[in-house]
Amino acid sequence: MTAPLYQPFIVAPPFTACEQSYLVFGQGTAPYTINVIATGDVNGTSLEQLPLQHEPGVFRWTVDFLPGANITFSLHDAKGQQAYSQFRVVQTGSGATCPKNDYTTKHSSIAGAIAGGVIGGLVAVLLILILLFCLRRRRRQEVNAASLPTSNTLGRRGSKTPSLDPDDRPLTDGPADLMRAGTYNLGSVRFTEQSLEQLREMDRPPTYERARTDRHALTDPPPPPPALEGVVTERRRSSLDDEIAEVVER
Repeated sequence: MTAPLYQPFIVAPPFTACEQSYLVFGQGTAPYTINVIATGDVNGTSLEQLPLQHEPGVFRWTVDFLPGANITFSLHDAKGQQAYSQFRVVQTGSGATCPKNDYTTKHSSIAGAIAGGVIGGLVAVLLILILLFCLRRRRRQEVNAASLPTSNTLGRRGSKTPSLDPDDRPLTDGPADLMRAGTYNLGSVRFTEQSLEQLREMDRPPTYERARTDRHALTDPPPPPPALEGVVTERRRSSLDDEIAEVVER
């Protein structure tokens, strides 16, 4: 069973210029719109509008009217129902004059504070995400560096700085029977005087002897080869030669 809906109300205490008072309102249907009007004004022209109230309660209001002002508070709820407070005459206070209430500045400051808080929260979240990303990237680099092969493994695979094999020692000059090692893991080789001499002979350049020649042999042509036995060296006379001879005899 729902509670019965009552008419809205608003209660205004006696007012003193430049001092704070408390307005009490409730019932009806929120939100509430509250205005200050001149007492007896049939049109209900608003002299000052208070901020929109979203729930029943108490509103602290600073009296910003001059002493002697006769005012009344009017209230409208969400369903259009109206309520009016008692009329009040502003009494003289300690202050000579009071500035008018500026609710816009108050609300704008609240909105600015809310916006600043939201922006600050977003910036903080962004910084946290960047920090987490950097830490994760650094951790990944450390893992990758730990998984890389060592220098010895790289040396056996032909890196730029290979590891030195125990059998790899540079060749040096020395007496016979000196243990000298080859490079590229060829193993050690034992040299003797005979093997060293053979190696030196192989390294020496070849020598050439100039052939002796006869001065006359270069100028005189060689004699003709002797005639072979049983070989006719004279040319046979042909029929053309016989005819030429007959013509000459004539």
